Amino acid sequence: MKVSDVYQSKFLRGTDLQRAVTVRIASVTVEQIGDDRKLVVHFEGAKKALALNRTNATSIAEITGSDDTDRWPGARITLRPVPVLFQGVRVSRPADGR
Repeated sequence: MKVSDVYQSKFLRGTDLQRAVTVRIASVTVEQIGDDRKLVVHFEGAKKALALNRTNATSIAEITGSDDTDRWPGARITLRPVPVLFQGVRVSRPADGR
């Protein structure tokens, strides 16, 4: 049994992506995740959403040409796994690409 099968997440992780994938934004919400409020992007036809860090939120704002999240639905972005440091450990995280 895999730990990841038992502790499933409603959010995308880098390990969920085997390669770059282009998706269309369906909606953006604000959710409390732990102690933080985060923007969460939901994609058309996807089961999982992407909780954004500031870097990814800024990148999507640049891609869409607007920092108004109400204008993001309908935009197509490419997600790809990118190794990053998280609490001192290198992990794969989904990142938006151009």
